[in-house]
Amino acid sequence: MIRLVLIAAALVLAGEAQAQEQPPKPDFAVEASFDELMARRFAETCAGLEFDARAFDRHMKALLGKYSDLSASGGGGVRDFAPIGENAYKPYLAAFEEKHGLVRGATAEDVCAAGQAEAEERSAMGQMLRVTGDQ
Repeated sequence: MIRLVLIAAALVLAGEAQAQEQPPKPDFAVEASFDELMARRFAETCAGLEFDARAFDRHMKALLGKYSDLSASGGGGVRDFAPIGENAYKPYLAAFEEKHGLVRGATAEDVCAAGQAEAEERSAMGQMLRVTGDQ
């Protein structure tokens, strides 16, 4: 029994070591993930916006295409990278807040207006949002 526990612990540690040895996700993947997460959040919290699943499919196909290009050039595939770290989104969030003039204490209305603006300008994030007109 103790032997099984030791083997299981060794496997867990080996998996963690392997994950630590993997390079970080490429910037394009982190940005694509940020755009998706934000679009989903806007759809969940903002009246007048909904998540567009078809646009998300196109978004994912484009992302997989970039990984395919990277793999063809010897850069690795989707599974060759470590998971996205908790601090990886900070620069994208800061750029988003600056772009839309969001400051500490911004209201939900301000944030939803930023989501509406993304949808209207058809940014990568905005392409995954559909304006419903329900306000």
